[in-house]
Amino acid sequence: MTDFKIFGMTGGVASGKSAVAEYFRALSVPVVDADEIARDLRQPGGAAADALLARFHTLDRTELRSIIARDPRAKADIEAILHPLIAHESAARFAAIREGAVNTQSTPSFAIYEAALLIEAGRATDFEGVILVESLDDLRLSRLMKRDGMREKDARHFLGMQMSDPRASIEKKREASKYKIWNDGTLPELREKVALLNAAIVRGEKTFSV
Repeated sequence: MTDFKIFGMTGGVASGKSAVAEYFRALSVPVVDADEIARDLRQPGGAAADALLARFHTLDRTELRSIIARDPRAKADIEAILHPLIAHESAARFAAIREGAVNTQSTPSFAIYEAALLIEAGRATDFEGVILVESLDDLRLSRLMKRDGMREKDARHFLGMQMSDPRASIEKKREASKYKIWNDGTLPELREKVALLNAAIVRGEKTFSV
């Protein structure tokens, strides 16, 4: 079996990565989600639970984000706990996808690793290419407040921390990404953009923006 290629996918919080991932899944593209892995790790009994409780006294995602908004050092501490565990589990999940492809004699053209902090974690070169999902800041703010129940002040601060991270400014993310999706329209429009990008990757195009 020819091994399928793995592409990274990233973007700022609330940029629409999860919607893009769902549309890729609908096209039979396997997606491994770093946020989903992190949720599993944070659950009581999860591999990261004890360390997070010892440092932050909570496993709740919204509470952890509020802590990060108030204390910049907390972000580095959370990443130090979660990132090595996420890398290990994601490798195991891709291995399972490969094994399933062998057993079924059905090889996907490619797979995707979705991670908000992919560039920040220094993993851009680990993949065949990186897909960047972008959206207007005001749209991201409203989505973040609605999705996570954050106050506007905390949501703005959280977005500002991401945008000012010297490891991955938007310019660095664009430079590191061969493929780009701009998510500023409707969900049907986003679905069509994903279909176009999927076709471009299958064709072997090395760069594509839509």
